[in-house]
Amino acid sequence: MIYLKKVLILANDISYLKMLNSNLDKNKYNVIEGHTDYQHCFTYCLGLSVDVILIHQSFLKNYALLNQLVCTNRFLIIYLSSKNDAGSLYSIMNNSRFYFLNDLKYYCINEIIDIMLKDNNIIYSLELEKEKYLEKIEEEKWVKKAKVLLIKKGLTEDDSYKLILKKSMNERITKKLAAKKIIEEEGF
Repeated sequence: MIYLKKVLILANDISYLKMLNSNLDKNKYNVIEGHTDYQHCFTYCLGLSVDVILIHQSFLKNYALLNQLVCTNRFLIIYLSSKNDAGSLYSIMNNSRFYFLNDLKYYCINEIIDIMLKDNNIIYSLELEKEKYLEKIEEEKWVKKAKVLLIKKGLTEDDSYKLILKKSMNERITKKLAAKKIIEEEGF
């Protein structure tokens, strides 16, 4: 079964809503026309678990809703407007989950959604990779501290590392936890 990305359209201009809906690729997207008022929109969007939200200027009363939705990091947001709102949207313009589109260029919405989804996947993989490296650095930090402590006790650097590694394997724990245990056992 192919998973279709959920796309929510929020617009009070019914003709624009229909035009946008008819332009979206139904083979890629499960399109939902939003039927909510402005005040309940945030909880409505969270409840639907959508991937992409298209918000037309006719729906917004102010930009607080856009800020809230972008800050959740759950959705890709495309704001469609013919106004030059860039100054008001300054705080979210550089967010990779937000795109400002002139509403007269709605015909390229499928391509924009595809690019945003691909970019978001790349960013997610890079964040996972970054977390792995940060964890590795943290492990090295603790191993170094334990090695210094063991060297002060009279062991060589190689023997200190072997002791940490042996403790890690014997207790089936990470080198980081083994190093922390050695530090605790030595009274530091």
